[in-house]
This record gives sequence, structure tokens and C-alpha cells, in this order.
Amino acid sequence: MTNPDLTLGAVLVLLETREQQITAEQETVRAQIAELSAQLTELEQEAASVTTTRQTLLALPDPEPAPPTTPAPIPPDAPAYEQILAVLTARTDRYACEASAKKSAWS
Repeated sequence: MTNPDLTLGAVLVLLETREQQITAEQETVRAQIAELSAQLTELEQEAASVTTTRQTLLALPDPEPAPPTTPAPIPPDAPAYEQILAVLTARTDRYACEASAKKSAWS
């Protein structure tokens, strides 16, 4: 020992203090390892679930294209139905008037 102030007892106290610090750090690191291990396990389970889902979807057959749909008929109470009916009625009336006029002109 080069320092005359350090006695064997003082060195042993310093070593014991350092040993306690190392033990505390070990416990902290072990706790961190346990937490990280739990997180890793959760991520591994989620990755396995995603892989299974992807493989299942890839195994499904491609869906058939939907057949073309025809427009639904306009129900009689719809405003468009009334408008179409009015136009057709007006044309029918006009044709009837024209036919009547032609008939009376020939008579």
C-alpha cells in the first residue's frame, strides 16, 4: 500500500461499499431485463398472430367479381316517378290531340 493513510480496515470498508453498489446495480439491471423479457414475449406473440392472419388471408381464394347490378325500380311514391309519369301523360295527351285533329281534318 502506497498511501500511508489507508489502513487495511479502511480498504475493507471501501471494498464493502463498492460491493454493495455493484449488488444494487445488478438488481436494477435484472429488473430491467425482466421487464424487457416480458415486452419481448408480448411482441413475439403479436408477431405470431399477425403472421397467422397474413397466411390465412393469403390462403383464401380470390373473390369472384360481383355481377353488374341493375338500378332499383323507382317506387311509385318517389318524386321522379311522378315527374316521369307527368311527361308521359303530357305526350300521350298531345298525341291524342294531334290524332284527333288529323281525323277531324280528314272528315
